[in-house]
Amino acid sequence: MVNDHPPDPQPPPFPRPERHLNRRLLAVAAGALTYVLILYRFQTYQERNHMPESPYFAFMACMLMLGLVLSIGAEKKHLVAGFMVLGALASHAAVIMADLRDDPTNHNLFPFEMALLAAAASPAYLGAALAKLLAGFRS
Repeated sequence: MVNDHPPDPQPPPFPRPERHLNRRLLAVAAGALTYVLILYRFQTYQERNHMPESPYFAFMACMLMLGLVLSIGAEKKHLVAGFMVLGALASHAAVIMADLRDDPTNHNLFPFEMALLAAAASPAYLGAALAKLLAGFRS
């Protein structure tokens, strides 16, 4: 007897998670290193409090450019930018924990610090949007 039923449709293959994971880990590392090298710079808490605004502008410019570069070729560009912001916030949280060991009264307004750092890191989303715009021009 011949089977007249067509074969069951196969589900699409899963995307390779390591490709997405590598890009996201790179984005976390890029956000963390950008924070450490531009804003933290291994200064004391008091030195960082008296920093001029120019390092913050440099941080924002680097996040914009890295958001653009790392988002090129990514399927979900906004996730790349989000992981960059997450990396910057995670490294600042580690700095806060280290500073609190020296003086528990440091960072008494840390929620506001985190919000301001997230705002300063947000140009990564603009970079991801520019990458999406460039991808639209190429296709």
